[in-house]
Amino acid sequence: MRVIFTQTWVWEAALRRVCKEHQLYTPSYPIGAMSVEELRKAAIRPSLWRIRITERAQHGSDFQEKVDWEPQEKKRINLRVGSAVGSSDLYLVPGGRFLITGNSDALRLWDLGVPWAPSLRHPVLLAVARLGYPEVLQVEEHLMSIEAQVLDDRVVRVVVLTSRYRFVLLKLSWT
Repeated sequence: MRVIFTQTWVWEAALRRVCKEHQLYTPSYPIGAMSVEELRKAAIRPSLWRIRITERAQHGSDFQEKVDWEPQEKKRINLRVGSAVGSSDLYLVPGGRFLITGNSDALRLWDLGVPWAPSLRHPVLLAVARLGYPEVLQVEEHLMSIEAQVLDDRVVRVVVLTSRYRFVLLKLSWT
């Protein structure tokens, strides 16, 4: 029985199941290149997070006081996301590897590197979708917020709320 827990395929399957159950973006994990130990840790972390939150929070208590919200590790990335026109927004895709940035000109999808390794010195730009007038936005209209949903391993559906309270649906994809 113990031998089965040292098999790569067991942990690969477990990580894929965890990604599906917790709506994590599967490409955040380079599954084929991960060691058994990395696969195991990635597969059990969502459950450990839930257990830690549950242990520290008492029924009816204030989460802010009972839970230590500080991350175990902080990472810095060098990425300019501001815009000279309008506002900008960020959306971290569940899984922690991919970041969507947006301003009134464009949406950009960045690869920040795998969450458990040191941060990439410069994130990799994977895709750009133009938003500016007249492509998507109207005159004097600006981006207010971004939400996203993973459709498959190479496509992210993005919903943009504009300053005119209009929702714009876009897809970011890459090869």
